[in-house]
Amino acid sequence: QRAETKETIADTSIEIIARKASSGFETRQFATREAATNQLFQAAWLELPAAGEWTITAQVTREGETAELSLDVWVASAPPPWSDLAIWVVWPVLPIALYASALRGVSARKKGRNDVARRRCPS
Repeated sequence: QRAETKETIADTSIEIIARKASSGFETRQFATREAATNQLFQAAWLELPAAGEWTITAQVTREGETAELSLDVWVASAPPPWSDLAIWVVWPVLPIALYASALRGVSARKKGRNDVARRRCPS
């Protein structure tokens, strides 16, 4: 974006580079407007194959000039594939347990009332 006019600059090339600190493995991806959810921005999708310390670098090139920004991040390992489905399998247990607890409470109160009625009216 131009500082003076706040106009969006469309003729930029943005390359995102991820480099693993321990092995030197590197992956690169160009940012595009198509990958972004907001069309005023550019985005890139990087798949990092391993957990550990990574250096992420963004290189912005426009009219032959390049600016670079780097940051170090710690990437955790991916959760197991079944964890995505776990919430859908486990969450129905909560309302079922609440319903069963409510039924148990109702039946206990009914039983308690019947016991009191028997004590008052001997047969």
